Amino acid sequence: MINKFFYVAFALLGCTILLACNNDDSDSIENRLTGQWSIVAISISDSPIGPVIEPEDGEVISVTFMKNGEFSGNTSINSFGGRGTTNNDTLRINELVSTDALDTFFGQAFYDAMSESNNENQQASVFTMIFVDENTLNLIYNEFKFLSLERM
Repeated sequence: MINKFFYVAFALLGCTILLACNNDDSDSIENRLTGQWSIVAISISDSPIGPVIEPEDGEVISVTFMKNGEFSGNTSINSFGGRGTTNNDTLRINELVSTDALDTFFGQAFYDAMSESNNENQQASVFTMIFVDENTLNLIYNEFKFLSLERM
C-alpha cells in the first residue's frame, strides 16, 4: 500500500513539474489578440436590441495588435495607432492618435466608439473582450455597445 502511494505521489509531482515548466502561453490574451483584425459591425445604441451598423461594400476598418501593446490601423480615409494594455478580459487603449480627415459614416462610428468608451477615471478607452472563437472578437463598452472584429 505504501509503495503504491509513492508511485501515485511521484506521478503527481512529475505532472506538476511539467505543467509548471510549460512556457507555452499560446492561449494568453496577448497571443489571442495579436494579429490583424477587421471591424465588421458597430453597435450604436444603449439598448441590447438597438441598431448595429456594418461597413459599406468594399469598406474596411483594419487594426493590427502587436504583442508589445502597440496597435495600428486604417479606416477607408484615416490612419490611426497607439498603445494599449490587456488584463484578463479587459483591453485599455491608453493612447490613440489619428489623422483627421472627415471619415465615412462607418469610420466616424468607429471614432465615436473610441471616444464614448473613454473612462475619465482611468484616462483610457476601456473595453471588455469577449472572444466568440479564435476569429471573432467583441469589444464591449458602456454596457451594450460593442465593436465586432474578425481576424483577417
